[in-house]
Amino acid sequence: MTKLFRPAIPIQVEENPDGTPAGFLYRGNLSKVKQICSHWRIKEGWWRNEVEREYFQLETPKFACMIYQDLLSSGWYLQRIHD
Repeated sequence: MTKLFRPAIPIQVEENPDGTPAGFLYRGNLSKVKQICSHWRIKEGWWRNEVEREYFQLETPKFACMIYQDLLSSGWYLQRIHD
C-alpha cells in the first residue's frame, strides 16, 4: 500500500558529506537510509510559483519512501511511503 502525503510532511534529514540523505526523523523515529534507489531534480513554474526540488526514492530497514529537498528553501519533506 502507498501513502501519499498532500501536503508533504516536513522532516529533519541527516545528510552525507555529498548532501544526499543518510537518515531522517519521522514520527519521532530515526529512519536510516539503507539504499538510494534513484534521485532526480525538477525545476518548473518560473512563470508563476517557482518549484525547484531534488527527489530521492529510498529504502529504509522498515519501508520504502520518497523524500525531497526544496532547493529554494533548503527544507526537506516526506512525500510518499510504500509499505
